[in-house]
Amino acid sequence: MNRLRTRGVVLRRVNYGEADRIITFLTADYGQVSAMAKGVRRQGSKLAGAIELFSESDVSFIKGKGELDHLLSSRMMRHFGHIVSDYERLTLGYEVIKQIHKASREFNEPKLYGILITSLEALDDLTLPLPTASAWFKLNLLAALGQQPNLLHDTDNQKLSDGSKYTLLPDDGAFKEDKQGNITPVHIKAWRVLLTTTPTKAKAIGGLEQAIEESTPALDNLFEYQFS
Repeated sequence: MNRLRTRGVVLRRVNYGEADRIITFLTADYGQVSAMAKGVRRQGSKLAGAIELFSESDVSFIKGKGELDHLLSSRMMRHFGHIVSDYERLTLGYEVIKQIHKASREFNEPKLYGILITSLEALDDLTLPLPTASAWFKLNLLAALGQQPNLLHDTDNQKLSDGSKYTLLPDDGAFKEDKQGNITPVHIKAWRVLLTTTPTKAKAIGGLEQAIEESTPALDNLFEYQFS
């Protein structure tokens, strides 16, 4: 019996038959895993409470012969319950899970688990501004998949200058010098910070929140272009 144990976060739940459910996890050690949870929808099931969304659990499963494994046990380690208390946080939480589900299905990238956990921690912190949590997630996901914007040189391969303004071109993730551009060196520095620290540490940096909010449209446009 090939029994495996790891930490996991639920990405998707699909009802199967009368009482079962197929659970898709992102795990810390084995990437994306889909497992059959037998009888989980029956009253009193020991698995039911530990396969909730926005939770990290200790999970054990047996590898199946095909793509579907068999879930043996699941014990909730922590629940990011504050996410569901705020509609905007909940909406962003679903978007994080959706994008991580898609990315982990296509790429076996170990960094995705850390990005998911850190993003859920950020959303669970009601004192942390949502634009900061959102920008951190998007920039770090782009970076993990090799799609991050070039924060060092412009489209002419010139070093980004403190005295210039830029427009971000989403098709190649580079900044073009533009006197009418809406991206300044302050915004670029804010993005660099988000790629080198956690959202919790970032929120303590003065002026960062404003820079993130001002540059959100450009980042959203880039993210949508890369992951639409």
